[in-house]
Amino acid sequence: MKPIPPIFSFLIIAAVCWSRLFAGEVQSPPSLEGASLEISARKEEYKNLHHDVFLNLKDGISWEGSEDRIVTYEPKGKNAHIIVVHCDKRKEDYSSGEIYEKNPSLFRRYYLSGEKSYEKAKGENPKPATITFTDKGGYCYYKGILQGYLTCAQKQEAEDLTGIPVTILLDEEKTPDPKLEILLDQIDGGELTGRQSNYVRQELSAYWEKRLHKAHSALMKHYSHVPAIAEKLKAAQKGWESYQDSLAEVYAACLMQEDEKEQKSQWFQFNMLRLECDNTEWHCRILEELLDTIKQNGL
Repeated sequence: MKPIPPIFSFLIIAAVCWSRLFAGEVQSPPSLEGASLEISARKEEYKNLHHDVFLNLKDGISWEGSEDRIVTYEPKGKNAHIIVVHCDKRKEDYSSGEIYEKNPSLFRRYYLSGEKSYEKAKGENPKPATITFTDKGGYCYYKGILQGYLTCAQKQEAEDLTGIPVTILLDEEKTPDPKLEILLDQIDGGELTGRQSNYVRQELSAYWEKRLHKAHSALMKHYSHVPAIAEKLKAAQKGWESYQDSLAEVYAACLMQEDEKEQKSQWFQFNMLRLECDNTEWHCRILEELLDTIKQNGL
């Protein structure tokens, strides 16, 4: 069987309970909606997988070379049950210069499930495959272990994926955290008074501070065995905190224009909270991106 094309990707909404996002047992995301999932067959111990598989799964969305659909996704704790159907429309022969097959009867159809038989996988009440989540990066990176089979309509023997490690990358723009979305919707809804809006901004600021702390803590833990790097991370964080304080001080001075009564105005609080949120979010996302990068590349 030819390698499955760069098609099939699991979009996994990263709406994970933030108290467990970077520490403790990794929890399965509560839903799927289109990320990327890569299965590597390069290691000798994974002889039962004959090729690398890169799955680009976008539920209900097609592109020229594939058509993918999430049939089942049921998260529970660190595990998630999943069934995915994938239709590969590529031609077997690339020498012709035409990449995509126009005859539907020649499409190659696959199921990722817990069934060894393609017919059972596409039938009623098939057994799902299982992903056990084992690691998490900043926001967009997951690692897990598969248990299940990849079956094909044109091949009798199923590919056993039991024990195969998978890497899952999220598309954060398509998978925002629901808690963050609620706060942003409240602010943008235009139904709050100035005072109420600033209360929500205080919650938003606390949200980013908590998320930033988790990203920094995860980096420190990752490099706990490399003291030189851990010390640099610690120093950089202290430097950022000092910068944040200094910037807030000069920002407030510019807004007050030596009128200390201005500190009590909703307008003043709004601008100070906006500064705090924007800077904390920016720093948080940088650390999360760094964490994703080092996890993805095994650094």
